[in-house]
Amino acid sequence: MGFKSKAMVAVIAAAAISAVGVASASAETGGHFTFDTAHTLLKESKEAGHSFELKNSNEEAINCSQAIGESTVNATTLTELQLTPTYSGCKTSGGAEVTATMEGCSYVFTIGKDARADNTVDLTCPSGKALELHHPNCTMTIPPQTGKLGAAFTEVIESAKRALTMELTVSALTVQYHGGICILLGTNQLWKINGSFKLAGWNTVGEPTAIRATGSENVEFKTETAHTAVTGASSSSMSFGILLGTVECSTASLDGTTAATEYSELTVNPAYSGCKGSGREVTTHTNGCAYVLTVTGPGTDGRVDIECPAGKSIETTIDKFPEGCTITIPAQTAGGVVDYEEKGEGTGRDLLLTWTLEGLDYTRDGCEVGGTGTNGTMGGSITLSGEDTSGNPKGIWIE
Repeated sequence: MGFKSKAMVAVIAAAAISAVGVASASAETGGHFTFDTAHTLLKESKEAGHSFELKNSNEEAINCSQAIGESTVNATTLTELQLTPTYSGCKTSGGAEVTATMEGCSYVFTIGKDARADNTVDLTCPSGKALELHHPNCTMTIPPQTGKLGAAFTEVIESAKRALTMELTVSALTVQYHGGICILLGTNQLWKINGSFKLAGWNTVGEPTAIRATGSENVEFKTETAHTAVTGASSSSMSFGILLGTVECSTASLDGTTAATEYSELTVNPAYSGCKGSGREVTTHTNGCAYVLTVTGPGTDGRVDIECPAGKSIETTIDKFPEGCTITIPAQTAGGVVDYEEKGEGTGRDLLLTWTLEGLDYTRDGCEVGGTGTNGTMGGSITLSGEDTSGNPKGIWIE
């Protein structure tokens, strides 16, 4: 392996922590992280997996197989998130082992206008310290640096709660060479990093708790009154593979209540009736599960998360199977397309929600083809309207 590849390891260690990123030289801060509990233990999700790759200008790569980090926050809202990982299993593309030590350094993440892109990661260290990478032939260090790393944060469902997938693409990160043959390459080199993993939160009794990332200019739902009942009803469809076909429901309703006049997400409780598919009667029980609607703007694009009480899922039972047929849809972030369109004016302002959710995870019990699937879909359109506590219409819109 080339000595330039060895330097790449340094970069990996510097950015791998829990960051996701889209690099930006002009990132602005102003957003915040929020937590359901004031005392939250943050740790990498063991189920999520992760990847960290460091490349030099010749596209030679170095990878660390493990980057485990835990941190504790003691507030429900933070403008900066500080994380310190432990790296192991770092090797160059030629198989040489590299040891990474943080030396008290940590990564500080801040959010700008949009949590999904152009955010900043700083590497901070105690006085006189730097992140160190030890190769058999030399030592490389990554000194404290600010504004060099870009990060993007995507909210997902983990253990039925919001977690953050953190992805990053880093360029122009300074790596210093010390001693050995590496010093022949010069004192300073610039490298780039790609990496991603999932960060989840846990409360003081070990229960999962939600983490969220919000940009300073996020588009939000707005209503005229703080306490607004939001309702909507229309038809809907679901599908769970070729054998089970498409399920059509004559009525699909959504109901929720707001507690403020502006909010980044809207939680609504679904209900389905009049469902049939392939000549079979279909019954759907939501079991306390809810849809969490988010505007991912700017614009009117959105996202739907399915959140459920612990141990619960949406259950759809299809009749006329000899040994029964129940399909469960667990908590998850739905893929596909979600679109909002404003209708009306003043107190008559409504939101037309049109969605085509795809790639839903589900489990079949019976149904002649038991097991799991990842090709579930859900589609339809529904108009969300608002009313105050006296039943008077109140406008709902996005801004």
